Amino acid sequence: MKTQKKTSISVNTLLVIFAIALCFLDIIFIIFTQNESKTITLLKGQKKSLAQDESIIASAKEIQDTFQNEVGVISAVFPSEETIPVFILKLEEMLKNTTDEYSVKFAATAPIKQDDKLFLPIIISTKTNYVRLTAFFTQLEKALYMTHITAISIKSPDNFIGVSDVQIRLNVYVQNPFTSK
Repeated sequence: MKTQKKTSISVNTLLVIFAIALCFLDIIFIIFTQNESKTITLLKGQKKSLAQDESIIASAKEIQDTFQNEVGVISAVFPSEETIPVFILKLEEMLKNTTDEYSVKFAATAPIKQDDKLFLPIIISTKTNYVRLTAFFTQLEKALYMTHITAISIKSPDNFIGVSDVQIRLNVYVQNPFTSK
């Protein structure tokens, strides 16, 4: 009879061990489930954030497409490093048509920043009369580029109507940043 008790105790012991193992597995399963639940919640939040980002990108693309022409026009008014030679060529063309002789010099090697605007100061020295000088100013005003005349100095050796030495200080506003595209 003693042998039967030992087997029943060992079966009971095995059942208890099995029940304890199942409890541990349940606890481990619950811990993993909670971690996975947190991961799923995090992924849902990231998915929502990504959807919002995609919506913002789509809106920005729509705005860019809507105002692309306006941005192009505004960019054309402010030369970049790449387009400043075009401005100088047009300025020289206006000067050739309205002066006897001229010189164009940059007063700074890099753009100057003032009130969040960048400009290049230019000094134009010419020999012209008042009628042609007025014609130059009219052409400059109608030009595509944003400029500002800061000073005009005129030395008239002969008389008011004759050829005079004229010095014009001009700021040409440039793109910010002033770099090649």
